[in-house]
Amino acid sequence: YLNGIGDSISRKHSLTSTNKIFKYLLKAYHNGSDSQAREGMLDAAFEAGVAISHGHVGNVHAIAHQLGTLFKIAHGTANAMVLPHVLELYLRKDKHHGWCAERLCDLAQAAGFQTGKTKSQAAHNFVASIRDLMTQMDMPFTVSEMRNADVREVALRAMAEAHGNAKPVCS
Repeated sequence: YLNGIGDSISRKHSLTSTNKIFKYLLKAYHNGSDSQAREGMLDAAFEAGVAISHGHVGNVHAIAHQLGTLFKIAHGTANAMVLPHVLELYLRKDKHHGWCAERLCDLAQAAGFQTGKTKSQAAHNFVASIRDLMTQMDMPFTVSEMRNADVREVALRAMAEAHGNAKPVCS
């Protein structure tokens, strides 16, 4: 949704998957027997996959692939770990006259949040809500095994995937 490559199909499915994730994720996490919540998350995962297939892998997904490959972190966990960090970086580096904040505001609205007084505030609140979800699910925010020396390799591999190869860089 944020990479600028996606089409209308990608954007539509990004918004609907975001809505379903915020509606069902915690319910499914806290009660694995809740079949409605599990079905909602199944739909959300499918729609997110459609969005990615129509829009190309972005930086979050590309970095997550590297964390999975190099540090054996589950794919969903790796994406969650990376997501708030990348979104915050986008907001700090938003040189496109608020384009990123506007897109994140759209996602906040899709998630069912009040958007706040400004789009920038809504965008920051959305990122905070992701961190809140992660905290409620006891998810890690960092890779404990990763060292400073690993950053360059992760970055180079992720850049090759997100900005060159359509397939994950794994080896």
